[in-house]
Amino acid sequence: MALIKTSAQGLTADATNFVLLHSASGSSSIAQLDIDSTYINSTYNNYKLYLNLSPVSDNVKLYARFFVNGSVRTGSSDYTYIDHRLDAGTYARGMGDGVAQISVTSESGMGHELYEKKNCVIDLTDITSTNQRATIRSWNVFKNASYNERTSISSGALKDTGHDAVNGIRFYMTSGNIDYYDYKLYGVKG
Repeated sequence: MALIKTSAQGLTADATNFVLLHSASGSSSIAQLDIDSTYINSTYNNYKLYLNLSPVSDNVKLYARFFVNGSVRTGSSDYTYIDHRLDAGTYARGMGDGVAQISVTSESGMGHELYEKKNCVIDLTDITSTNQRATIRSWNVFKNASYNERTSISSGALKDTGHDAVNGIRFYMTSGNIDYYDYKLYGVKG
């Protein structure tokens, strides 16, 4: 399956492999952003999500959890993740193995002003597989509470899912609500 193809202009996305499943936006404060089995189901095993959001408060991180059989997995050791801040000479990182959530941002907390919003490109892979771990990879750009530009990458997985297929994802802040969001979710053919 080719997700990228070459052209006279260089590399371009192969739009025939992506199917827009849902897009949404909101400017009312919400505790979490859920994308459920209406859109994440057995139709596709891989998804691409373009997500922009802004938290209500400063110095927070974005977390994610998966839905399994319609319920959010919240066990204290359900997930593993690693994140790297890429805009510093020391490449700060955070990591957790056997934790209650996946960190989708680097160690630097996000700011809450609209111009400090977080922009993410997220790959969800093996989401509905019954024999592979569901994984998330995110490329992030945001401004922190001091208006400093931050870039980071993160990856994480639901540990030991066995034969349970993931059928949704929840995003939420370490504290406070999500103030603004917009996203587009695509199913990836193949």
